[in-house]
Amino acid sequence: MKKNRSVEFGFIGLGQAGGRIAAEATHLYQYQSIAINSTNTDLEKLEISPKKKLLLQYGLEGAGKNLSFGRRAVEENRDVILDFMRLHMTDGVEYSIGCYGNGGGSGGGGIVPLISIMRQSELPIGLICTLPLESEDTIAKQNCVRTLKQLDAIDDISPIIIVDNEKISKKYPNLSISQFWKRANHDVIQTFHLFNMISSLNSEIHSYDMADHQMVLRAGGCMTMGKAQIEGHHSKEVLAENAKNAISTGLLADGFDLTTARRVGIILRATKKVLDRMKATDLDYIFNYIRDVIQAGGIYRGVYSMEGQDERIQIYSIFGGLDFPRERLGQLIDETRREVEIVSQKKKRSLDGDDPFNTDALFDDQTDDDPLLDFIKKKTTKKKDGFWR
Repeated sequence: MKKNRSVEFGFIGLGQAGGRIAAEATHLYQYQSIAINSTNTDLEKLEISPKKKLLLQYGLEGAGKNLSFGRRAVEENRDVILDFMRLHMTDGVEYSIGCYGNGGGSGGGGIVPLISIMRQSELPIGLICTLPLESEDTIAKQNCVRTLKQLDAIDDISPIIIVDNEKISKKYPNLSISQFWKRANHDVIQTFHLFNMISSLNSEIHSYDMADHQMVLRAGGCMTMGKAQIEGHHSKEVLAENAKNAISTGLLADGFDLTTARRVGIILRATKKVLDRMKATDLDYIFNYIRDVIQAGGIYRGVYSMEGQDERIQIYSIFGGLDFPRERLGQLIDETRREVEIVSQKKKRSLDGDDPFNTDALFDDQTDDDPLLDFIKKKTTKKKDGFWR
């Protein structure tokens, strides 16, 4: 049974960040969620039923920001994950949303094979993913760029919703450490649910309905959304600007080229007092303004009356079918390049310098990937090995 929403989403959280987002969807609005991770430490902290948590038997309790670890953990547990999804994500779920963090190994490395598994449900698939903080390390930023590049080559995922963690500290500068991620995940899920809820409501004027919302969700590429609240009487020009800029008010990434949007929803809510005064031509101006912004594409409108006698106006904007946010990703890539160059210079200085141990002939460099992965694979198969006790 629908709970005052258009679409019954099911959330699949992969890794630490993904698990938190999925758990918040259940905590706030009772969406069905499961959490998958290769470390029990992260799973234990999530506020969802223990039976909805899947611990992957792989590696050294976590992926250590290694994308290969995350990828192999999912690939080698494919059947286990599929069975777990079928058991816990079947009760009326109409749309699957994979959640993960782009900077981590479990989420970033495992998301592409997880998408392959999610396809087995034959449901539409969307993603909610996070960009790393500026203060995070070079490996996290490299992981982010590599993972997003992989996603860019996949055509049938829609929407891709990108959360910019760097915006959290700017919006909530006084948050305590214990509330930082909780507040962020709350805001993201609340915004996501808001449009799902509004599209289930009827309007005597003009509804942004269930079909409209599905069209925006399935527009392809990235999607961003937000809400603007305006106090007092304002001109149609101000309302139109707020309709465009509402998407920048939350924690979702900025830097999108809005001309790439394929489908847009613009929803206006106001008291009867305001709507009785507002001219139909003023509303047309707002929607025509957005049409000029995106240049071409579908625009779905909604106008709703809300209780009260004040002059408050709320505008909700959702842009679907966007290209990746090149401006924001460009900043992230530039940061990563600078840091990678510094690491390269450190390595070069080390190689050029004298060997303090005088062991050049005795030891070779060890690669970061296959030999270590093979070692871990062997150790995880030895159940009685004292190394794991």
